Amino acid sequence: MNIVELKKSDMTFEIEFETYVILLPIDIFNREKAESIENTILTNLYDVDFMEDGGEAYRLSEFMDACNNQEIDLSKYWLTYVQGNNLT
Repeated sequence: MNIVELKKSDMTFEIEFETYVILLPIDIFNREKAESIENTILTNLYDVDFMEDGGEAYRLSEFMDACNNQEIDLSKYWLTYVQGNNLT
């Protein structure tokens, strides 16, 4: 978990964010799209276009499990990551 400090006017908020791995199908997206969202902070996965167009999101631990269980064919995806709070 990462803690991000957000400031607004005279108030400061600390919010815990997790890392999510995003898989973007290579037959729909280009590499530049994956790179453009890398390490961004999201509050809602379903308000972004890449999820509506076939992207998949995994918490980091879920992604590692899926890879180790050979459930994902990584040759079909661009990989990137985002930070978020309770996105899935």
